[in-house]
Amino acid sequence: MKIEILRRLFPAGFDEQEEKRFILGTAKAAGIAVELKADPKAERVRHEDGFPSPITVHRMDVSGRAALEDIALFIEFLGKRDWRAGDLERMHLERAGDAFRFTARLALPTYDPVDPLPGLVRQRTNLSLAMARAKPQRLIAATQALADIPGDEGVYVVNAEITDRLSMEGVVLGARARAELVDEFKGIAVAAGDGPCRAFAWPAREIKPGLAALCAVPPGKHLGAVTVRGKGPLIIRLRDVDVGGLFFVLHDLTGENFVVDTNVKGQLTVDVENATVDETLRAMRGVGLAVGAGPLRRVSLVDGRRGPAPPDDYTGEAISFQFQDARIRDVLCVFSQISGLEIAAPAGLRDRTTLYAAELPWDRVLTQLVYSAGLRYSIEGTRINIGEERPGLNVCAEVPEKRATPFTSVRMMLERSSASDLKLAGVGKAGGSWKAYVFVPFRWVAAIVPGQQLFDARVRSVGEKGFETANAP
Repeated sequence: MKIEILRRLFPAGFDEQEEKRFILGTAKAAGIAVELKADPKAERVRHEDGFPSPITVHRMDVSGRAALEDIALFIEFLGKRDWRAGDLERMHLERAGDAFRFTARLALPTYDPVDPLPGLVRQRTNLSLAMARAKPQRLIAATQALADIPGDEGVYVVNAEITDRLSMEGVVLGARARAELVDEFKGIAVAAGDGPCRAFAWPAREIKPGLAALCAVPPGKHLGAVTVRGKGPLIIRLRDVDVGGLFFVLHDLTGENFVVDTNVKGQLTVDVENATVDETLRAMRGVGLAVGAGPLRRVSLVDGRRGPAPPDDYTGEAISFQFQDARIRDVLCVFSQISGLEIAAPAGLRDRTTLYAAELPWDRVLTQLVYSAGLRYSIEGTRINIGEERPGLNVCAEVPEKRATPFTSVRMMLERSSASDLKLAGVGKAGGSWKAYVFVPFRWVAAIVPGQQLFDARVRSVGEKGFETANAP
């Protein structure tokens, strides 16, 4: 019986083309594209006494780029090939945007008798060597190892290696994600520091200096200070806040709606004491920003050349949006889902946008959003074409994003943030109670009020000096 199994699992010769057809077909079933390269050198397995066995190992390198879950599915499918022996020797993964580039080396044994009349002892050792390679142990283990790679939004694995065990390194954002990582991977090395972003390595070893650079926030241009003394209820005190964060605070305190042109970037310090909304918005011209009229106010550069949207009668359903430094393609995709219309835009449109709108017709908001990106649009049947490129790319299609940091698009909710992750951006009020505004990992601005639940604490009080927390019950 064992001899019959051996003959089925170990072919007498190596058919490179047949092996490639199987691997390519398996990759297609998993939804990924791979490249194959056979190693021209085969290895004859030897017995402990140095005598050659009938087993020859042929190797195939498989490489590609795909999402982690698709790579795991591919490896799982390879491990279910029960009619032919084969296994994984090693696998390397390296981050490539939202996906991973990978290279896997497969070992594909054949059975080519060396001694036509081996003795009984030699037959047994030949059989033992073959049976040890009959099951794809490492392919099965690799499937589990790939599943073990953290998929939390706060964990960014830069690279991983799978041999007889998993090793990986990357960066982790926030105390919650860090605590869960330490709990799951006992003895993991995490860089010391007091910021929310830290480098890590598993198993524990010296952390590469370059990993810490992934946590650095690229310095933004400081546009200056906005100082207003007026005769109104508005008080805002913010320090080094991004433009998008400032207009979130204004929207939160006053209910005014804003869309920020995609070429408006930088940081501001704001000191508004007892002013009106109009007094505050007029003062923005001192830092080079022009704020248009409502109901959806455009924030543009004073010396910019992006024209205003044309007046029109908007009949779309009233809807509310809050997007702070979001990918404009993702925002446009939301409009596509709302309207039921396909929206196509130039493939090169990779800007980020800030939009705060409450109970406004969706077509009014869409128009202002498109014009804020310096573009125009036309409607052809059930398709909205943005820009001059024809045909444009569907805005809901996946487009690789070049991120300033691994966590550029992460918007960690307050409930998932530790008190130690938060940094005070400032305070404000509009005639009522004080609100505190904080930088939440990774540098988006959120409002907190008394009673706000955090991951490990509760906001006890908010005043003009900031906020205080109490341990969570």
